[in-house]
Amino acid sequence: KLTLPQSVIAVTGSNGKTSTVEMIAYILNAAGKKVVYNKEGSNQIEGVATLLICNSNLRGKVRGDAVILESDERYARHTFKYIKPTCFAVTNLYRDQLTRNAHPYRIYDILQDAVDLVPDATLLLNADDPIVRGFGKGRDNAIYFGMEQNAYSTTEQDGIYNDCYYCPNCKEEMTYKFFHYAHLGDYACENCGYTRPERAYTVDTADLEEGAITVNGNKISLAFASRYNVYNLCAAFAAASIAGAEGE
Repeated sequence: KLTLPQSVIAVTGSNGKTSTVEMIAYILNAAGKKVVYNKEGSNQIEGVATLLICNSNLRGKVRGDAVILESDERYARHTFKYIKPTCFAVTNLYRDQLTRNAHPYRIYDILQDAVDLVPDATLLLNADDPIVRGFGKGRDNAIYFGMEQNAYSTTEQDGIYNDCYYCPNCKEEMTYKFFHYAHLGDYACENCGYTRPERAYTVDTADLEEGAITVNGNKISLAFASRYNVYNLCAAFAAASIAGAEGE
């Protein structure tokens, strides 16, 4: 029953939710927008409801130009029954909190329920994650972000597991041109043609020693120099751009 602003951004994924939401909020605030977001990190349905109520006037209008929601990957399907994001970003899906979340494909199925609830939302997806990429199948409103091959990419998978050894689409063996970490990289399935899609927002260059990257030609200094955070930054850049912030 609350009146939300035109821009409602939800962010979910195994890791990076809080960091990405904080950076989107920072960017949009710097762009002169009043931002409402769950800075306390309460990302299930009760926390989201409390956030919105505490930032609404007595007529039920949320006092802000944009709402940014960190959304727990298992609870988005409940929250989205009532709150419809205009942009839904998914950072990654891999083994995390195994006792709670089990396998990433189980979380994929749960998140698919949330995606189905918001057919009009722009999906902002990590193109380098073949599991996340699957949410964009059959969606004209899917936009992708990712990272080009760089000095930190490897031709062999150097982690202790690979959740996408087999294609998420047809279950045949996948091939990779390179990896960034875990199962994130440039992948292709020779059987069904499932490949990394074109990216609207790309980390063109990355220099972790210098502590700087470029996204769509914009140089960004890193407060935390890691490949994980580079993805979070790219997602934040993309989401803030969709919400109306200039690249600079």
